Amino acid sequence: MVSGSYYKTGDSVRFQLRIIDARRGTVRRMLEPVSARAQAPLEAAAVLRQRLTAVVDTLFPR
Repeated sequence: MVSGSYYKTGDSVRFQLRIIDARRGTVRRMLEPVSARAQAPLEAAAVLRQRLTAVVDTLFPR
C-alpha cells in the first residue's frame, strides 16, 4: 500500500510517500520528500512517479 502526505509552506508544497506492508502494518520504505511550487504542485508528480516505480521494482522484482 502507498500512503502519503503533503505540507504547504509559504509558496511551496512538499510531498512525502511511504510504502506500507498492509498485512503487517509496517513501513517498508520512506521516499525522499519532493517539493514543488504551490501554484504548480503537479511538477512533483513525475519525480514522485519515478521514485515510487524504482522502489517498487526493488521490493517486488519481476
